[in-house]
Amino acid sequence: MATLVNYTLPIYQAVVCNLALEKMRQEEEEEKLLSGLLESLSQSRGLLKLLSESDFSDSPAENVQQGHVALCVLVFTGRQVVSSMRNFIPSVCEKYRATFSTSVDDMAGNTDIFDEICEAWGMATEESVVTEIKKALSAVSNNRDKEVPDCREALAALSH
Repeated sequence: MATLVNYTLPIYQAVVCNLALEKMRQEEEEEKLLSGLLESLSQSRGLLKLLSESDFSDSPAENVQQGHVALCVLVFTGRQVVSSMRNFIPSVCEKYRATFSTSVDDMAGNTDIFDEICEAWGMATEESVVTEIKKALSAVSNNRDKEVPDCREALAALSH
């Protein structure tokens, strides 16, 4: 019996050490993935800032079309990443799960904003839509001199 104990104890210790090492490797991989996710989130925030603060009104139509295509690709891949990461969250260790979840939610929000920008840029590539928008803007600027009635007064006038 003593011989059996002498052999099983080192095997047991090796198994425990292997499990501990595997857990450490998994946590290390999750740290790297979280770091990449946070970096990607930071980059997407930077791009959103650039897109919201820059004036693209004088950009050639070709540049807008290329930007639209790039935004479409970004939105598509962003949705894929968010979907994959949401599926991955339950398997993440408790230590990182909340941060992963929050980061994925932030990434989904950024992707939604990119989608809205992409839609606007798509409209900007259609000449008929651009012409309609320009007509509407000029109509608004022509009516600036007219006094805009208070909404309550306008609604009251309609109810009589």
